[in-house]
Amino acid sequence: MKFLLPFLLVLIAPLAGATERGAPQRVLTPGPPLVAQLVNGKSLQSVRDVQVPVFDSYTGTQNFREIISNSNMTYVGMPIDLGSAGGANPIISSISVYCAFLPNNPTNYAGIRARVQLLDNWSSAATGNTPVFSSAVGYLIEAQTGPLTFQPNTFMPFNLPLDPPIPLSGLTSHGIVVNFQSDRGTGLGFRDDDALTAIVRDGGTALAVGSNPLDHKYGYFHDSSRTNFNFLSTELFGFGPATQNQAVVFQLFSVASLVQASLVQDGSFEAGVVPDYWTQTSTGYGTPVCGGAACPGARTGAYWVWFGGANGNAEAGSVEQTGNIASGPKTLNFYVWWESSISSPPDPAATFKVKMDGTTIFSLTPATAGPYSTAYTLATVDISAYANDAAHTLRFEASNAASAGDTSVYLDDISIVRPDKIFANSFD
Repeated sequence: MKFLLPFLLVLIAPLAGATERGAPQRVLTPGPPLVAQLVNGKSLQSVRDVQVPVFDSYTGTQNFREIISNSNMTYVGMPIDLGSAGGANPIISSISVYCAFLPNNPTNYAGIRARVQLLDNWSSAATGNTPVFSSAVGYLIEAQTGPLTFQPNTFMPFNLPLDPPIPLSGLTSHGIVVNFQSDRGTGLGFRDDDALTAIVRDGGTALAVGSNPLDHKYGYFHDSSRTNFNFLSTELFGFGPATQNQAVVFQLFSVASLVQASLVQDGSFEAGVVPDYWTQTSTGYGTPVCGGAACPGARTGAYWVWFGGANGNAEAGSVEQTGNIASGPKTLNFYVWWESSISSPPDPAATFKVKMDGTTIFSLTPATAGPYSTAYTLATVDISAYANDAAHTLRFEASNAASAGDTSVYLDDISIVRPDKIFANSFD
């Protein structure tokens, strides 16, 4: 990455109130970027499009230092505001986190894992045990590398291209948390290593990109043995005077081509239950997105949406997505299957609705579901009125009252097309 400059970095005075390890002045030099592999079944792919930084507390920094403490510093996080280069709702395509090594002697590692969680909300309550972060976004990003030898007085960046990218809502009030784990020959597991920690920037210059709404009191860390990605307000700590613009060092990048993503992304739900493209709700199951061998299965692929089917209990669910609809005539296509265990459920005890910007553009009830009751059936809706090169929210929702029996609505293969392209493959 073009921002990883070969600085000679000087560690300045330690965090106020922390217990120092090593000499008062430690020289930190950057090591080579770590070639890491994403875990949890996700592949690591280089992002080929031009990336723009939306948060950067690395570039132009005068001094770096370790977060030094006898407390558990392996979970470190802070709230962040983002720069606008990635648009009003940036989609994060890659992240760089920086791992520092505390001991004074070289250490061999069979492996090191970095774990990163993005969050959509934070609060700055100063007293009590109020949780600081909430609303985790996307998936827990985990990447590991090794074997390697970590030398004293060095730090190394984990460069993490995200597959799939993670969208964020708005530019303000986000959070990011990093945790480092290690394998010294006995297995990685979930061993948190207090020899590894994040680095902190010092200096009078402002952040290169983005800002932090908590002024100089940027950071949170677990001062106990808790091992999660949230913090309590009592764990807030500051690095120094407000004029020094100090912060934990991260870089977040967005791909400019992803800024105006068009409807519909992942119309067959193959990202599964991870809400990378679709916001998902279900009162009974957490998400209506389903996979595996359960009947009837997806129309195509491995995943589909299953509304209802709650064994006679009330259930409500939804999936929605916001994106751009290009100008010109447009048709919304989707495949839906209405299946009920009783021949005449009370009308409208079960409903299925499709909405655009909150306006219902298609609906089914027991009285109208007949044409869609034997198999996945194509439904089409003219949405040309919404095709204006602007962002719109497409929502599919269903409600199933207890009196509706085991009514299920299955949904798959959603797309937006030009009407003159619907049957293009049927003619020479």
